[in-house]
Amino acid sequence: MKKKSRGARLENAKKGFLYSFVRSPKGMFGFCLFSLIVLAIFLAPLFFKLDAEQVYFITNKAPSKEHILGLDTAFQDCFSKLIVGGRVSLLVGLGTSLLTMLIGIPLGLAAGFYQGKVGAAVNRAADLFLSFPMIVLLLLLVAVFQRVSAGLVVVALGILSWPGTAKILYSTVITVMNSEYVEAARAMGKSNARIMFTDVFLNSITPILVSLPFRISMSVMMETSLAFLGVGIATSWGRQIYLATQMNVMVNQMWMWLPAAVCLVAVIVSVNCLGEGIRDSYDPKIARR
Repeated sequence: MKKKSRGARLENAKKGFLYSFVRSPKGMFGFCLFSLIVLAIFLAPLFFKLDAEQVYFITNKAPSKEHILGLDTAFQDCFSKLIVGGRVSLLVGLGTSLLTMLIGIPLGLAAGFYQGKVGAAVNRAADLFLSFPMIVLLLLLVAVFQRVSAGLVVVALGILSWPGTAKILYSTVITVMNSEYVEAARAMGKSNARIMFTDVFLNSITPILVSLPFRISMSVMMETSLAFLGVGIATSWGRQIYLATQMNVMVNQMWMWLPAAVCLVAVIVSVNCLGEGIRDSYDPKIARR
């Protein structure tokens, strides 16, 4: 009997993953809900006239036909801010996760593959970053730059969050390095670069893919925490929720902050369910527990 080629095995693995994911209630719920939120946020400008900066000089802030979610304390349209803020919050989450992987994956891969001094240096650097409270460092950056933008938040969170990705990949690479196929690749005379990327990295990426949705939700929550402290991005969901710190707004003018809070909870729940679905699909044994 002929052995299946590497490409055929990978194709079967992909089919198995997709089959398991489609049959995962949590995964499909998270995927559908997150997709619905993304489509609503990015397609809303095609159907509604949005202007998050315009000030309306009227006395009634409550929801009306002209302003379906009412006006906020600055007399600006809450619905426009909800859509624009959703784009900002999602872009912060996705951008931060991408930057985290761009930094953490090469460092974690190099640390696990070469080990020795390289591994020690990467791990010590990761421990150093993890030893500082992230929120304090973010507040320090805000104080230095005097202005908070989506780009600054993405760069700051990405630089501060890479140790988690690097350590996950490092531990996985260490395990893969002891596998028989890696020893066989060395015996065949493959170069270190080829072994690193074709034999080690491709067999170590699963934990990173599984953790990606959770990192997106963590990034969105961190930006919301900054906004709730009064130093977040001006148009994000977190900034709208910040209005709830005013007792009168929290109790009597819930339209100013409640829609953003509901959307934020929906994103966090959908992303976490998506992550659990991906995890269960890669390792069905976990799903059966």
